Amino acid sequence: MRRHRWVFGLLLSQLIFSATAAAVVHEVEPCDEAAGCSTLRAAVDTAANGDTVRLAPGNYNLESELVIGTDIILEGDGTGDVTITAANPQRLLRIKRDVARDATPGQVVQIRNLILSGGELSNPHPGVRRLTAQDLGAGVLMEPSQADDNSSLTLENVEIRGNINRVGDGGGLAIVMEGLSAQAQ
Repeated sequence: MRRHRWVFGLLLSQLIFSATAAAVVHEVEPCDEAAGCSTLRAAVDTAANGDTVRLAPGNYNLESELVIGTDIILEGDGTGDVTITAANPQRLLRIKRDVARDATPGQVVQIRNLILSGGELSNPHPGVRRLTAQDLGAGVLMEPSQADDNSSLTLENVEIRGNINRVGDGGGLAIVMEGLSAQAQ
């Protein structure tokens, strides 16, 4: 009986270790993408489900929309202001599962300790008024990857400010889907 408990305990510890060892923390320093530095984008693009992208204090100036396609935590490190801004008139963040990497329904994203500022959407076709998801959420847009998508977005200590939508609704934040859970803390 003792041998079975020991084997069970060993197996359980291996399961716990392998589940926690898989998550990676990507530490990122501020830099301007225009200067050829893309560490924020590279960290988000390479992050796997369960990973954390942790940003050091400073300003992260995006040259184009940043797409979050996996289940990650995007957070400031908590020691100072961390601001993500747009260098051009564009949306800051799009949250949409990258089904080429992971076709699992539902995406879980947590954003913490950040300021999201300067996103701007304008109508590329003046006079044409046909709103789609592309026209929503100048700061953050969360949209489904499939019809039964039960995704979750948690915002904790996040300021979404100074984002302008000249086309549709959701200057700061737009969530487009059924069955979505969104929390602001």
